[in-house]
Amino acid sequence: MQKLIYSIWKTEDDDTAAFRDQLLQELSPALIALNCQHLRICIADDAVAAAAPYIISSDDDLVSGLITFWVDSYIYRDALESVIAQHVSRFAGYAVWESAPLVEPEAQRPVGQRSPGMCEVVFLRKPDRLNREEWLSIWHQQHTQVAIETQSTFGYRQNVVVQGLTQDSIAHDAIIEENFPAEAIDSRQGFYAAGDDQALYEAREKAMINSCSKFIDFERMDCIPMSQYVMQA
Repeated sequence: MQKLIYSIWKTEDDDTAAFRDQLLQELSPALIALNCQHLRICIADDAVAAAAPYIISSDDDLVSGLITFWVDSYIYRDALESVIAQHVSRFAGYAVWESAPLVEPEAQRPVGQRSPGMCEVVFLRKPDRLNREEWLSIWHQQHTQVAIETQSTFGYRQNVVVQGLTQDSIAHDAIIEENFPAEAIDSRQGFYAAGDDQALYEAREKAMINSCSKFIDFERMDCIPMSQYVMQA
């Protein structure tokens, strides 16, 4: 099977709550009817608005949401993309290779409901200073454990982009989905699982930034807090 990811945009005039409800109530059942599997929908909505100060953007064209699912073959995706097109302003599709070093506990992904906390969606491009093998080795073999040990993450999916599927696909090399508890939405201490310990928070943040700088060019990344809905187990 193959995992596909679609970045989606709403129009500026669209109400975020109405856009979210349309995705959940209309788009989701239509996609499930077309035999996609493990459908998730993420949306940058009011529930994560308090995390807005932590958004990182390489331009002003932030995505509004993310759709992920698995299919038997990406070759037969036309009907799925046709349905997506009916519900969004535009979209960009990617075939990815997923590694999940931290799998969400089942209780943290109730089907058809908003998942606890937030899902931080990150788009990365490989730095020019690294070849692909070096980049993947640093990210997967060195950074992964640092991320798990320094953050309050309870779900971590590393998606390496294999192929862009649409004309609008931006040249991302990776798309990351990280699940954080509610306290991480508006608290850096909560984000780094430091409680009230300021020194621990600062140490963990420094360790995380130092590790990220080895394989990320921060001016070429986007980081967007979103609400996650697991629509299909």
